[in-house]
Amino acid sequence: RRSILFILSDQFRGDALGADGNRFVHTPSLDRLARGAVRFSHAYCAQALCTPARATLMTGLYPHTHRLQANVYKIPSAFDDPRYQLSVNFPSLLKQAGYTTGYVGKWHLGEEPPGFFDYWKGYNSLLPHWLGEQQKSAYRSDVETDDCLKFLEENRSRPFLLCQSYYPPHTPYVPPERYHRLYEGKNLEQMKYYAAGSAVDWNAGRLLDGLEKLGLADNTLVVFTADHGETFGKRPFSSNKTVCYEESARIPLLLRHPALLSRGAVWRSGVNTVDVITVVHFLQKRD
Repeated sequence: RRSILFILSDQFRGDALGADGNRFVHTPSLDRLARGAVRFSHAYCAQALCTPARATLMTGLYPHTHRLQANVYKIPSAFDDPRYQLSVNFPSLLKQAGYTTGYVGKWHLGEEPPGFFDYWKGYNSLLPHWLGEQQKSAYRSDVETDDCLKFLEENRSRPFLLCQSYYPPHTPYVPPERYHRLYEGKNLEQMKYYAAGSAVDWNAGRLLDGLEKLGLADNTLVVFTADHGETFGKRPFSSNKTVCYEESARIPLLLRHPALLSRGAVWRSGVNTVDVITVVHFLQKRD
């Protein structure tokens, strides 16, 4: 059965990819993924806020249906909370079907594990991007990617769902300095944001390379997307997100499976993150 690698980034704009036509960003790994994938050029989040958007990705329900319409903090798990409708979600369905499930990174759906991941290295939100002093300690995304590569190695012989959720490029924009140097001389107003996006790109490339080295790439559905975008405070009533303007509502969405999906195709009709669970289900059912 097909395995799934689900890569989620926080606050990653839909136009922050070279594959989207952006000429100043440095995203070679995700651009490589796009060349072998279907790229959805008009993909939008269900709500431009972390928790509601993530609940939609897990359930395929709109926020007014699953009832999570604001960020959650200091609750054990939104999945066990009777105020919300999250009981049917694709990780739990895959676990019931015999998949080994893993989650690494930002969760923002409760402070405790939800109970349907066999491997759990998640956290709700608000952790710093560095494990210690900035630029002098381990960068959290690098450590998370190490965890994911270990998961792939240990579960290469069984069907798996691995969700890697990177907190960057969410504020604060403090990626390692080597990514800042990619943008030197470009005079970009939001250089640090795009440098953080390049840090996500590099680690996503490590995961893609890991699939190749383990011989898993041909039978793994790879999804790359984001919970929402970023307005940079240039839209009314928004410092970063929450509004329905293009900058915060449009997100990247790439789906790759060599045997089932066209390579390098661009789907220009509108899609929503409500649709992602449907696509995953459809591809898992295809012979």
